[in-house]
Amino acid sequence: MQISVNDRWARFIADEMASGGFDSPDGVVAEALNLLLAQREQLQSLRAMVQASLAEGGDLSDGELDLLLKAEMDRMVQTAQ
Repeated sequence: MQISVNDRWARFIADEMASGGFDSPDGVVAEALNLLLAQREQLQSLRAMVQASLAEGGDLSDGELDLLLKAEMDRMVQTAQ
């Protein structure tokens, strides 16, 4: 499979390889996809926890839930970096 990326991502991939962290563009893309998958799985888990809490009588508003999810996503992004 071949993919095309814009100049920004091409520079990012080149920088990651130059730093010695990866031997090939494939390695950079594979790591990025692994991080994306992990982030999505964590978000699903968090949503399930929130839904379970609500089912047990929790009373978060939609706005409070959005803030909670955003804060958790921000935390996950910081952890992944």
